[in-house]
Amino acid sequence: MFKLKQVDKPKKSIKHVSFSFWICLFITLFYICTYNLFRTWSGTTPFVNDVDQYYSYLIALFIENDLTFHFENSYWLQQSATGQYVPKVSMGMSIVYLPGFLIGHLIAKLTNNPATGYSWPYFWSIYYCSILYAIIGLWKLRSILKLYISDISVALTLLSIYTGTNLLFYVLGLGEMPHNYLFVLYVFSLDQIIKFHKTNKISNLYILTFLTSIIILIRPVEILFLIFPLIYNINSKETFYQKINLIKNISWRWIIVILIFILTLSPQLIYWKIMTGDYLFFSYGNNERFFFNKPQILNFLISFKKGWIVYSPIMIFSIIGLFFTKKYFKEISLSLPIFLVVIIYFLSSWWSWWYGGSYGNRAMIQYYVFLSFPLAFFYEKFFSKKLILTLGSIIILFFISLNIYQTKLYRSGFLHWDGMNRKSYIYLMNHRIDENFNLKYYQKLLKEPNYEAATKGKYLYKWYE
Repeated sequence: MFKLKQVDKPKKSIKHVSFSFWICLFITLFYICTYNLFRTWSGTTPFVNDVDQYYSYLIALFIENDLTFHFENSYWLQQSATGQYVPKVSMGMSIVYLPGFLIGHLIAKLTNNPATGYSWPYFWSIYYCSILYAIIGLWKLRSILKLYISDISVALTLLSIYTGTNLLFYVLGLGEMPHNYLFVLYVFSLDQIIKFHKTNKISNLYILTFLTSIIILIRPVEILFLIFPLIYNINSKETFYQKINLIKNISWRWIIVILIFILTLSPQLIYWKIMTGDYLFFSYGNNERFFFNKPQILNFLISFKKGWIVYSPIMIFSIIGLFFTKKYFKEISLSLPIFLVVIIYFLSSWWSWWYGGSYGNRAMIQYYVFLSFPLAFFYEKFFSKKLILTLGSIIILFFISLNIYQTKLYRSGFLHWDGMNRKSYIYLMNHRIDENFNLKYYQKLLKEPNYEAATKGKYLYKWYE
């Protein structure tokens, strides 16, 4: 009997590997090799300010065995009506820190380092996990974008977002902040939304519900994200009725969806109930609130203090790209603009619209996941010809270089965390940081915000100043 000869499948040569693959590999290696150039802590601890508050639940649970926080600490605790003190922040970040924390805890035990949560094994394991999450999100976002747009546009988009915006700093500089983690969670959430609407598989809805619950646990205002999947793929009267039928067809399985949502949130809800007497507790206190009648939209978007576009100008292309979503990805042609308008309105209505000490407008970082699509569509529309692609690439490289330079200025303390304005920005960008730099004059130009007035909705800073 003759045997059929097995023919090996042709191997994909390096020449056939996509450009976006090489860009993702470059970004991965860039992050791995340059983190020390951007890292903000050296010889100290990354667990300071906001990060230490997010981390506090792990210390209380695993180190102190006291979730009442009666042990000596310097956390930002809020007193409830019952007299008990609870952390200002919710426990979502402690949940996503957990793998890194447990690895650090094990290393600390094996290396005879203090197993206190505040020794170098914890620092490095959580920091490296933050970078790892970002890299996983990068490759996943690539796979989603490739469904809708050409490989070269995907490559330019990923390069722009990961090196040309303040996401770079909030992965390598302050990767322990929520924005990088939320970005990655939104990547996987968007993947589940797309799959669910294509296949109607209920498992995708269950996974989406779990991811959404974690997102809300990290940052409760992210509950606004529910708007996006609700209006996704609605762009006409016909698609509206299709969405209604889709919701109806889920039928009794909505019970499982609600159970997943509640069970995932239950650790926080039960904790608040035990400590405060209520399942829902506004832990930010009475002085911090939204002023919906005074949204600082222009300050939020284009001011020199913290304007989103000023410190990540490459995202202008994404705003323009919103006009082309119907051509390339019609499912989000209406839902994305509506979602972004709601998000910007809410975020700019927060009493501290500049969001404390930060590089650029950090509140927008996680939404770059959604903005990556119009950015890719912009590149697809305008960079289709070789000459324009060359010129466009030069502009992209300029914006990337600008972002890296500003990031370095922020890390070194020259680009001020909350005192920037038009005069100080222009002076800083027009002068080299050397022995001739007039530091005293520059410091006089800085204008820190009036926090007390802001808590009352009084804003003394104008977007053009």
